Amino acid sequence: LVLNMRPFSLASLVAQLQLRFEAEAKRMGVQLLFETSCADLPPRVFGDFARLSQVVINLLCNALLAVQCCSRARQVRVVFTKEGEDMVRVTVEDNGCGIPEEEQPKLFQPFARISGGSQNSRAAPGCGLGLCLCRLLVQQMGGSISLSSTVDEGTVVSFTFPIADPFPSCPSPAHSVVSLPLVGVGDVHSRLYRAPPSAPPS
Repeated sequence: LVLNMRPFSLASLVAQLQLRFEAEAKRMGVQLLFETSCADLPPRVFGDFARLSQVVINLLCNALLAVQCCSRARQVRVVFTKEGEDMVRVTVEDNGCGIPEEEQPKLFQPFARISGGSQNSRAAPGCGLGLCLCRLLVQQMGGSISLSSTVDEGTVVSFTFPIADPFPSCPSPAHSVVSLPLVGVGDVHSRLYRAPPSAPPS
């Protein structure tokens, strides 16, 4: 895996995510909200646009699938905020089934699988590499990722990435190589589209 680290427009990232997910969220009966603190966020930030997109796409797929067990109005929020002076924080929050506390520590490990929180939830699809690779990508770009979850209330996954180049002394930051495969991150689209259509709760 080669990271293509360069400045890019944060507004373009948000716009592409909206275009990609809003129709599908509506089909699934989910209220999808994108929130940005425009006054605080810089117009351009530093990172790998494609890999950052993959991280958010994976987290959004997880969230959209998690809310399918909801008996209440389904909602997923994606929030972009400035973190301190030199970082951007992206938070993906859902009000879905949640994750049992005892299963949370293993979520960022390779091939970790969870059964879901409530008795009405089903096992999460996929091969269990998604969050592990998300963490790897975020860390390679100089950020960090965390998760908090409560059964039957929902899950919040939050990660940061730098506004400017975190490795200015490196001669070629665009060629940082990660040896793990992209299995799991590339599969999130099929995970999302395998989810059956469902009307919003009455």
